[in-house]
Amino acid sequence: KKEMKPHNSDEELAMLSLMEGDAQVAMGAYLGRIGGAPVGRTLRRIADATKDVPVASIAHADEAKGLAREQERLDFPYTDGMMFVADLYRAGGYDLVAKAFDDPPKSSAQIIHPARYLAGDDPRPIAPLALPKGAAVLVDDSLGELDTRILLERCLEKAKAVSAADGWTGDRYTVFRGADGNTALAWVSAWSSEAEAKEMEEALGRSDERRAGKECRSRSSADD
Repeated sequence: KKEMKPHNSDEELAMLSLMEGDAQVAMGAYLGRIGGAPVGRTLRRIADATKDVPVASIAHADEAKGLAREQERLDFPYTDGMMFVADLYRAGGYDLVAKAFDDPPKSSAQIIHPARYLAGDDPRPIAPLALPKGAAVLVDDSLGELDTRILLERCLEKAKAVSAADGWTGDRYTVFRGADGNTALAWVSAWSSEAEAKEMEEALGRSDERRAGKECRSRSSADD
């Protein structure tokens, strides 16, 4: 098979979610066969039983603090990945799951919304960003829907962050060092509609206000 290389970290996360989700589904199918339960029902039970288990509870003590900061992203390939593959299985059986490895998902948005993957709704490509003369690129990547949501969750309620990130259709950000030696960030994003873009703009505004007022809740432990 042709080797598929991700174009950015969000696509890499989506591909990892497919692989880990497939492994979880295989485990669920085996357990379901032993217990005489349908695969879908078994997978739902596994998801319900594991979604609230904190990563820190299964990590080494020294790693717990660092892992807690990224728990949602660490859990994503296993929880959302499993449900993504389970939805593919329900839509077309193992044949459709196998085809996904020839045409893997290209964004965390497709993992969160399997219907977008099935509809071929790929992320919108964003051209390289225009930077000031003499700028040196440090990082060039994509946040994706998941990391956009996680970013907003630092200063907004989860439901509002989820709603604001839901209309994501593509983004690209570049961290660069200017000729003056200062570091800056440029970010361009695309949204499914003007209303979705406006909702995101308002969410970012509220997030900035709360950050300035130091009302943001840290994703790290209290003593960080």
